[in-house]
Amino acid sequence: MRFRFELRTDRVGADGTAPLYLRITHHRRLYRVTTGIRLAPADWNDRKQEVRRSHPLAKALNTRLRDLLIEAQRLSLKHPNDPEAVRAALKGPRGDVLDFARRHIARLTQQGRYWEQRKYHTLLLKLSAVFRRLDWEELTPRALERFEQQLRTKWDNAPSTIYKEMTRLRRLVRLAIREGLLPPDRDPFLRYEMPRPGRPVRRKLTLEEIRALEALELPEGSRLALYRDVFLFCVYAGGMRFGDAVSLRREAIGPDGWLRYTQMKTGTRVELPLPPPALEIVRRWERRNFPFVFPLLEPGDDADPWRLRRRIASKNALANRHLKQIARMAGLAVPEEVTTHTARHSFADAARRASGDVFAVSRALGHTKLSTTQRYLSELDRDAVARLIETVWGDGSAPTP
Repeated sequence: MRFRFELRTDRVGADGTAPLYLRITHHRRLYRVTTGIRLAPADWNDRKQEVRRSHPLAKALNTRLRDLLIEAQRLSLKHPNDPEAVRAALKGPRGDVLDFARRHIARLTQQGRYWEQRKYHTLLLKLSAVFRRLDWEELTPRALERFEQQLRTKWDNAPSTIYKEMTRLRRLVRLAIREGLLPPDRDPFLRYEMPRPGRPVRRKLTLEEIRALEALELPEGSRLALYRDVFLFCVYAGGMRFGDAVSLRREAIGPDGWLRYTQMKTGTRVELPLPPPALEIVRRWERRNFPFVFPLLEPGDDADPWRLRRRIASKNALANRHLKQIARMAGLAVPEEVTTHTARHSFADAARRASGDVFAVSRALGHTKLSTTQRYLSELDRDAVARLIETVWGDGSAPTP
């Protein structure tokens, strides 16, 4: 079995580059394996079988080609009379977008980045449903448009979700370019128009709606009462995220009534005093010898960060279903838009209106940048223009000339 790299100059694209293949010759029969690399003919030294040093990624690309050749030689010893097996083994882990995504997910798992791992796993499932196999050279602007269309029609994803999925795919492409799997000029996103992100739904509750939730009579000790109280606690506790509330340990609330905890998502330390309604909720769900403030997790669930995050994700989905039911029972407008994250929006809006102190709101939310809080608050002000018009014109209609 003999191996040689071949630049297919008979397949030069509009950008002037051609695909580079590994040729496998066995008993006068030819087999080809894509390397996922495209080069201009002037950048390939066929005699030396390497990318010329003048190419900006020559070192990375040549390292990749050497690794591929060594792997091919190893496989030929394992399958001395089966070039198809060698070809299949080489093609699987290389030049394939889906496999690269799997390796990226594995790296995120090793780094303990659970939430990012989940997002890329979802992206991989969607990519796999659209493309049974996807070599890098097949990831074209047209392929991106096809995937975007499937996100819109097959999964009925919202514009903001489509934008996030395409952004993650673009990150994978840039990682592949950095690792030498794809030349920079073959980036399909250079000739693809990214979808608009759309305006996210930032549902927030008014103080009247919060009071309606407080006044809602629910069976004592019921699941509905528990999820309602966790939601209200998140509002009172500075817009605490649901995952932080679920995993909140009793010792995080001091005898002085102050809440002190580290945010799971950002690692930011938050300290703030709890108002009386929040302390009353804590007392309502207190359990002797139970480590958590709320009885949603089991003792030991937080010993393994991966198990903890899986449990939180499961409880969050359940909470969102219950909250919509609770919102309907309390007579809230648009109950289907109420989620656990609505508590964070509600606190941010109420705190800004009451104090006008964006810096204090930012500290309570645990944002590391003030600009993040300002952007966050601006997205809650969809009705600002309507209020302005009503203030100026009374009924909201323009005067007649």
